[in-house]
Amino acid sequence: IMRVLFKNYTYMMMIQTGSYDMSEVQEELDAFSALTELELIEGKGSLTILEQLLTGNWTKNFCVIPPGQQTTLEDFKSLTL
Repeated sequence: IMRVLFKNYTYMMMIQTGSYDMSEVQEELDAFSALTELELIEGKGSLTILEQLLTGNWTKNFCVIPPGQQTTLEDFKSLTL
């Protein structure tokens, strides 16, 4: 089932945020990578976007669409990603 779910993916990225010791989860990541046949790659990142999302501190990185409003391409043009 896992291979079917991830058949259109090539990579699984491990994002190093400094929040915990990556060596503690490396074995689990390797096992999941093997199970899904995804190449495990590493990159550096932060938790900033997740923190903003959860705290409601929605900067220009977020596109906030009021309930009931139709989403259009114009809604995304002002994002500063």
